[in-house]
Amino acid sequence: MKWFRKKLCSPKRREPTLNGGLTERLLDEKKLAHPDAPVDSGAIPGRGETVKPKRTGPHFSLPVMFPRPGKRTGEKNVPTETPVTGTGSILIGIPFGGADFWLRLHADGSGERLLGLPDTQETAPSFAGARVFRLAMYDKALLFPKNLKGKALRNAMIRDKEVSDIPASVTGHQLRWFTRKSSVVFHGLPVHPLGASLWAYARKQGWNPQDGILLRTSIPMQESTLWVYVAMGKTGLGLPQTAIIPKESDRPSYNHNLSAGILPKEHPVHDIPADQLYDWLARGKHLRYPQPTEWFGLPMSRVGQSVLVSGILFGLVGFGIWWFGQSHLTQEEHTKETLHLAQMRLAQTRQVFLRHHLFVIAEQFAIPLHRDIVAARVLWKPGTRVVLADGLGLNTGISTGEPILRKPGAAGVTQHSPAQIAILIPEIKNHGPGQPDWVSAALMDAVIRQPPFDGFTLHAIQPNTEGNGYVVIFSQYP
Repeated sequence: MKWFRKKLCSPKRREPTLNGGLTERLLDEKKLAHPDAPVDSGAIPGRGETVKPKRTGPHFSLPVMFPRPGKRTGEKNVPTETPVTGTGSILIGIPFGGADFWLRLHADGSGERLLGLPDTQETAPSFAGARVFRLAMYDKALLFPKNLKGKALRNAMIRDKEVSDIPASVTGHQLRWFTRKSSVVFHGLPVHPLGASLWAYARKQGWNPQDGILLRTSIPMQESTLWVYVAMGKTGLGLPQTAIIPKESDRPSYNHNLSAGILPKEHPVHDIPADQLYDWLARGKHLRYPQPTEWFGLPMSRVGQSVLVSGILFGLVGFGIWWFGQSHLTQEEHTKETLHLAQMRLAQTRQVFLRHHLFVIAEQFAIPLHRDIVAARVLWKPGTRVVLADGLGLNTGISTGEPILRKPGAAGVTQHSPAQIAILIPEIKNHGPGQPDWVSAALMDAVIRQPPFDGFTLHAIQPNTEGNGYVVIFSQYP
């Protein structure tokens, strides 16, 4: 047993842990401390009040050691190094020493550094089920004017020297959280802005981060402790400060130059226990950067399916509207055709009735029908057609732009309308639409130069709008 403990305490022993990550144990305290991290024995006077929450559990728990190969288990193939995997774990990325420092946070609040991460996703270990949170130097949070949109907003984000690339951003807590577009994925997993999650945690605790507060947390890591400071205020987040010190040492002091314009002179300081931080990050929904395989937060495959389904639905709706419109139009056309046929049948019925009762109607209206017929015969010339209208509602088949027949009962008509005789002179030559109609000059001269007969005088000469040629009208109008 003493030999086993002696071997465990050897200076540079590498040992696997239960979560599969490699933990590099460096007992040399000088190597663990950050060169820029000062040591502080308490809060800085005038820099804010230190708030220490009550601990609900141990500060950290000792890692469980694996037995040596071939001992106790009876097997000789027990691995001394296990792949960096873990289901349901929390991965956190922070800046340290000018580079990204990645660790796995456990439920008991302890942390484990992830070493030897590959550069590409193809050669990356599997992090199935893990949640990734990051607050690197290129993860920013700023308050931009509301009217700053589109290209102007993108240029404003690109001006940050740590980003200086096409940005990807998400809005939350009235701030714009943005980073490099190429850094929104960590080995196939979407990255959540850690600052936004800390902001949400502070609001839930009632700490009012918009008024300016300083958050700090300590994560035990084997023989050392990782300290993380984050300043947040109304205008955004300050640069994070991190330090790794021996666990027996006092916490480092905060460099207020990293929060210029963020924190007021007097500001509160709040501690977040690491185990509570794990509980907060492991549950609920957190803001995350937009992913290349997503469109407004939805997977592209689901968007494609939605577009396809929407297209089919719109097609069906459009077809239904077209079918209803066509049915309605067909019904309207059928109704129109039915009315037209009914009007034609009514007109034919009236014509038949008038023809069979012509003399009765003429006698009832005291129309001198015999004299009018004689006058029409006299005014008619060979090669023409004549239509007699004498107070009867007959269809003459001739249109001159105005009615030939005045209906009985019209203004100034006591018993019946005066008779009119229309003589149609047909055309003999047609030069096409819009050209004058050519008729026989001799026939026209014979019709219009004949003397009046029985009170019928030349009344008008008009083009025949429903045919070709002219219409010469003789009437008994005074």
